[in-house]
Parts: sequence; C-alpha cells; structure tokens
Amino acid sequence: MRSRPTEPTAALAALISGNHRSLAARARASAINEDAIYSQGIRLQGSGVHAPHSDHSFALFVSLAVDAEDLARTFDLAPSRPTVLPIAEQGGALEGSHANALERVVAMPSLVIVVVIAQLLVADACGIAFADAERRSMETLGAVLESSASMRERMRERQLRAVAAILDAESGRVHWLGEHADQARLLGREV
Repeated sequence: MRSRPTEPTAALAALISGNHRSLAARARASAINEDAIYSQGIRLQGSGVHAPHSDHSFALFVSLAVDAEDLARTFDLAPSRPTVLPIAEQGGALEGSHANALERVVAMPSLVIVVVIAQLLVADACGIAFADAERRSMETLGAVLESSASMRERMRERQLRAVAAILDAESGRVHWLGEHADQARLLGREV
C-alpha cells in the first residue's frame, strides 16, 4: 500500500511513477483483464465531476476529452483515486458549474496537484496533432488558473502545483508539459 503524497513535488513524482508502472504492466500483457484493473476500487463513472467520498484524493485531473476510466488506468494510484473534472474545450475562463466544482475541490486540504490533461488521439509525422494537444492543454491550464482565486492562493503558498500534460491514447504514455509559461504573471508574482 503506497502512501498518499502530501506535497506538490511528491505528488507529481507519484503520478509520473504511476504512469511508468502502468506502461510496464501494459508491456507485460497486451490484454489486461478489466476485473484486475478495477480490483482496487479505482473505477470512475459518469461524465460529471467525480470526487471520492473521502478527503484523501491528492490529484485533480481537469480533463479535455480524456475518459475518466482511461485516467484511472493510466496512473497506478491505488488506493487513492483521482478527482476528475471533465470540461469542454474553450478559450476563456471557466464558468458556472465548472468554476464552482473547481473551487470546491481546490479547497480540499489533501489536494496537492492539478493536472490539465488533453488526449492525443492520432500520431502524425509532422507533430501537428501533438502541437494542437499541447496548445489546448496549456490554454486550459491558463483558464483554470485565471478562474480560481483559491487555486492561485494555494499555489503562491506552495501548497498546490498545477501542470499540463498530454495522454497518448495509443501508447498510454503521458507527456508532461510542465507549468504554464505565464504562471508567475497569472499568480500575481514578480518575474
């Protein structure tokens, strides 16, 4: 039983390590039994915000067209479960129920990392699809930061970290893009 990370850098390391474990398991078996995937209670259902019943989730995934069950398989996080906020792609700040849900989840003391993740569905020789997924992920990360004063405050206090990523749907590999290029400005810090 792995312990739950309690600080942002350890949380990012746990997610990276979980993706590596997931990729290693995928390599060992080309077909994984669904019962084995869900045997530790990771199954996430529905298209709305899914928050675990307990206050033990350390990660929030702001999902751009990434299925919640794919996220559960991609990151080997048992016994913790990620909280997933699926959003439609848009250019501006989050509004309405998404902004309210984000504020509720960011208030959870156990939350130490937010990952905005887009899905790469097809690989192309020129990298156009990857560049588009990267743009979408970073734009959404900026919108999330602009939308949540609580999140910005927790990030200024170094209690929370926010990064962008791309999930390669074919391989299951996560491409970590890092923090938003304008993060200092968005957080109101001097550069």
